[in-house]
Amino acid sequence: MKRIIMLCIATLLGTLFVKADEISFSDIDFLQDETTANIGIDLTNQNTQYVSFQMDVYLPEGITLCPSGNSLTGRFADDGQELVIGKQDDGAYRLTSTSFSLTPITGTSGRLLTLSVAVSDGFVSGTIYVRNVRFATANSERVVMNDISLPISFSVARFTVDDKSRMYGESNPTFTYTVTEGELAGSPALSTTATKTSPVGTYDIVAARGTITGRYEATNGTLTITKAPLTVTANSFTMKQGDALPDFTASYSGFKNSETAAVLSTLPTFTCAATSSSTPGTYDISASGGSALNYALNYVKGTLTITEADPVAVTARSYTIQYGDAIPSFEYDVEGNLVGTPALSCSATVNSPVGTYPILVTKGDVSSYNVTYVAGILTITPAPVKVTAKSYSIQRGDPLPDFEATYSGFKNGETAEVLTKQPTFQCAATPNSKEGTYDIVVGGAEAENYTFSYTKGVLTITDADTTVISSDNVLYINNVEGFVGQQLTLSVKMKNTVGIQTVQFDLCLPEGVTVAKDEEGFDLIELSTERTTAKKMDSFSSSQVSGGSYRVLINSNRGYTFDGEDGEIALVTVSIDPEMQEGDYPIYLKDIVLVNTSSEGYETECVKSTLTVSAYSPGDVNDDGKVNAIDLNAIVNYILEHRNFPFAFVEKAADLNADGKINAIDVNAVTNMILRGDAPQNSKKPASLWVGELEER
Repeated sequence: MKRIIMLCIATLLGTLFVKADEISFSDIDFLQDETTANIGIDLTNQNTQYVSFQMDVYLPEGITLCPSGNSLTGRFADDGQELVIGKQDDGAYRLTSTSFSLTPITGTSGRLLTLSVAVSDGFVSGTIYVRNVRFATANSERVVMNDISLPISFSVARFTVDDKSRMYGESNPTFTYTVTEGELAGSPALSTTATKTSPVGTYDIVAARGTITGRYEATNGTLTITKAPLTVTANSFTMKQGDALPDFTASYSGFKNSETAAVLSTLPTFTCAATSSSTPGTYDISASGGSALNYALNYVKGTLTITEADPVAVTARSYTIQYGDAIPSFEYDVEGNLVGTPALSCSATVNSPVGTYPILVTKGDVSSYNVTYVAGILTITPAPVKVTAKSYSIQRGDPLPDFEATYSGFKNGETAEVLTKQPTFQCAATPNSKEGTYDIVVGGAEAENYTFSYTKGVLTITDADTTVISSDNVLYINNVEGFVGQQLTLSVKMKNTVGIQTVQFDLCLPEGVTVAKDEEGFDLIELSTERTTAKKMDSFSSSQVSGGSYRVLINSNRGYTFDGEDGEIALVTVSIDPEMQEGDYPIYLKDIVLVNTSSEGYETECVKSTLTVSAYSPGDVNDDGKVNAIDLNAIVNYILEHRNFPFAFVEKAADLNADGKINAIDVNAVTNMILRGDAPQNSKKPASLWVGELEER
């Protein structure tokens, strides 16, 4: 027997062949209302002698294989051959059968086996599949046959149970349904577990078959039980002024199922604006805050009526103090018969800011009723502070100091830190103002709790100290002349008797004169090559320092010194503001340090020179802001002594080469300016030094 079993297994697993033989479904008896059915599977073969087979049957959800009624047909001649059914991991039923006597299946067509299946009441449609079909012959030839499928579909009626709602304590409504697909034969039975005493919530409305015949699908509905309305009415009361408030109560309307206030999970609370000392009148008694599982509470106000008592009036007196003063002792006035002493209070303290503060009168130990309390007012006014501008003394050319002030009158240990706006200072002086005294006017201070009065300070300007500590080694700038809008070059020179390796100085320019910039925005302060080279003096820097001065440092890192004993060491190109007034202005070299090769220093406190600024434009002799044929004609007439001009002839403007003479050279210069388009046409404030340009040409 074991040998035969192994032979059959080997037969199914042996050599695989594919032939025209096939299986198919037959004699299918699925009916609409039946719960069981038989399925036939036929085999068509071309004289092939099969002794065993295997196939997997896949059933849709709702159809299952019956435990009995599954059998082989008469095509199996081996009386002992059985149909073996096993369940696979993927849910398929595996059907196998083997002839242990190796007796082949008879015939070439016809029913192979019959399956009995159970159909669930809710089954609507699906497909039966037969897959992995294998047959084997006695000589181990294995044949794979076709997969087959059988779609099954029943007609079905579908309906949805309608949702309903009702309030707690009411009877359930009549349940209904809506057919959404097909025709429903009969009526479903609709029910719910909810009763009149069921609490608020949602409950399923369940559909059962009832009188329905045939297949159907039902979607349950929902019964929603909502809270029943419950009216809570605050009871009304009457009391006399001064009596204790009553214990408020309420009446209820709307309980269901013979219930009472005992079902409330939270009792309502009551509020009333009245107190035992409230003035006569009517006051709402409001109920709120109650809750119950099955009720929605609505509230109706009650009324508290307070009858009148004899009136009494208590009025606090009013006071005025300055900020920072001590708070006075408050007093009050009474009209009527007052029993007891009221309490007076005020939120203000000695540190309270300016403003008005109520002086409150409260009951204190007063036992009288119908007492009216009238507040007084404490008015706090600003305290006076005196602001005095400090006085200063500077040398001409020094930057103006940062003006400050002193204060007198702050309260509560406060200082100027409490100012919300700092005072401002005004002074007519500039760093280049003449020697003398100038008022420092202060004003504009603000603070929350103060008023201010002001006292002027004095700025004294003295002449700059130009004492030279060492006259043998000193820097200097020759006096220069320029005109408004001009750009000119200052020559910083050094006279020295020893070899100087390092030079540092601060250049202080008058207001309205600034160091010019090159095209890249750098200051036009340069090393002069008259006494050295950039290779020797390999460290050169300039920067603007506090007060607007320009600090220049020249140094040789390799120990070189300047050549000679006197001459130019640096060039500074400056621009004169077009709005600058005519006059003489100081230029200072300050904080000068000269260092020799032995690291010995020579210091100079200050060196002063003068810049004379004129307000004329070369060539513009009629001062109309243009240089044109009118100016040329005027210069020619001036030389010819025809000087009856209809304007003031500016002689300095006619002397273009600044040689002190007005002659043909100046006529030629003006002519070239006009012909070359160099002459200013819209402003009498030229941007360059015309005389220098003419000399170059």
